[in-house]
Amino acid sequence: MKTKKLLFMLPALLLAGCSKVPSTHFDSRQLEKAPQKNVSSIVIKENIECTYPVKIAQYDSLFMIQDMMNQGYVYIFNSKGEKMDCLVKKGNGHTEISNAPSRFSIDKEKGVVSLYSAPYYVEYNVNNFVQNKTDFCNKTNCSELVSYPTQNAQKLTNGYLLEGFTGDMRFAVVDRNVRSIYTDYPSILPENKKDDIAAVLTYNSNVAVAPDKSQWVQASYIGGILEIFRYDGHEIKSVGINPIYEPMYEGKRQDVSWNEETVIGFDDVVATDKHIYTLLNGAKGKQLKSNPPVNPFTDQITVFDWNGDIKEIIHTDCMMMAIDIDEKENVCYAISFNLDHGYDLRKIPLS
Repeated sequence: MKTKKLLFMLPALLLAGCSKVPSTHFDSRQLEKAPQKNVSSIVIKENIECTYPVKIAQYDSLFMIQDMMNQGYVYIFNSKGEKMDCLVKKGNGHTEISNAPSRFSIDKEKGVVSLYSAPYYVEYNVNNFVQNKTDFCNKTNCSELVSYPTQNAQKLTNGYLLEGFTGDMRFAVVDRNVRSIYTDYPSILPENKKDDIAAVLTYNSNVAVAPDKSQWVQASYIGGILEIFRYDGHEIKSVGINPIYEPMYEGKRQDVSWNEETVIGFDDVVATDKHIYTLLNGAKGKQLKSNPPVNPFTDQITVFDWNGDIKEIIHTDCMMMAIDIDEKENVCYAISFNLDHGYDLRKIPLS
C-alpha cells in the first residue's frame, strides 16, 4: 500500500565535518532505569488526509501538519482532524517556496509558522492567512546573512539561529552581522572516521528552540545523541550532551546514510520551558526496510530536562511519527502510524 512505500522515503542531507570535543560514552541502559508510566490515547480522527506527515503543531483550535510528499508542505486541519487549506505551497510566488523545507516551528504566542527553504527563512502568520489577508508571508534571505552552507534557520529573541552541516559552521547566531559561530562536534567516532562526525550528527537531525529563545537542543537521527546549547548574547556554548545509541552508518562525509544495523534515533523533538519531549525511535534500520515494516516508530515519549537527563518515559498505545505538547494542559497531540490504513490524529493525556 502507499503508506508502506512512503515509510522508506526518509530525507537525506549532504554533509561533512570534524570534531574537537572530549569523547563520550554511550549508555542505552539509562532508558530502563528512568521512571516509567503508561497512558492511553484518544483518537480524534482515523486516516487523516496526508501522505507522509513529519511535523504537527496545535494552535488555537487548529492543527498544522507538515506533509513532505505532496504539492503543498504545511496544511491546516480543524479540531476534528479535517483538512481545511494549504498554508505553505510549492511554487515560485511570493507566498510559496521552491525548495523542500526544513521541519517547521511555531511561535504560539504570535501565531506564526516558520521554516527554512534555501536560501529563505519564511514566516507565515496563521491568523492573517485564515482571515484571507494578503500580508501573511514574510521572507528573509539567509544567504545575505552568512556565507556558510545552511540547512535550517529559526528565530531567536534578537536575530536568527542558523544550522549548518560542516566543520566550518555547526550553528551561527546572526542579525545584520554574525554574532557567534559554533564549530565543535563531540568525539563520538573512531579517529579514522572523525571527518564523518558532522554528517552523522546532522543527517535528518531535529533542532528545537526553547520558548524563551535562549537555548536549543539538537537530536540525531543516526544513533541517539542529544546535545543542548545556549546563547548568552555573546557566545554559543554546548552545555549538555546525552549519547544514548552509538551511530552505525554507511558511506562517508557527505554520503553518510543509515543502514540495516543503524539504531534509529530521534524522529521528533518538542522543546518547552521546562522539558524536551522526544520520539526516540530505537528500532534497527532493518525493521524499517522489512516488508511490512516491523515497529518502524516508537510508542514511547522520552522526556528530558534542560541538562540532557531523562526525566521519564511515557508509554502510549500507538506508534507516533510526530508530536506536539501542551504543557499547561498536560496533553500531547500526535500523528500515529497505522499499518492498515495510514495515519491517525490523536490526543494523549499525559497524567
